[in-house]
Amino acid sequence: MECFDHAGQSAVGLCKVCARGVCRACAVTVTNGLSCSEEHRELAEQLARTQIVAARNAGFYRMQRWIQPICGIAMAAMGGIVLVMDESDILGLVLFTSGIAIVGLALVGVLRKR
Repeated sequence: MECFDHAGQSAVGLCKVCARGVCRACAVTVTNGLSCSEEHRELAEQLARTQIVAARNAGFYRMQRWIQPICGIAMAAMGGIVLVMDESDILGLVLFTSGIAIVGLALVGVLRKR
């Protein structure tokens, strides 16, 4: 790949913003990458920060696959206990049905990702 601005010069990387090839003379160093110009530098820095945050959050999203159904089961169990103690208690019914719904939605999400 060649530099978009200097014909015949080999590109050392791609601009994070526009994905054009840049040579050493054109390259503006940014966090985790390059930019083709000072005009793209700020946007490239914002993209880098977004990518870093997304990478950090990946573990949280994986963990959420387990936490969500466990919380739904706990909620349904609490609702079941309340219903056993007093069948006319609306809070028990709301807790129980909400817990079942949360577990169902969590399972649909897990199955969809496979």
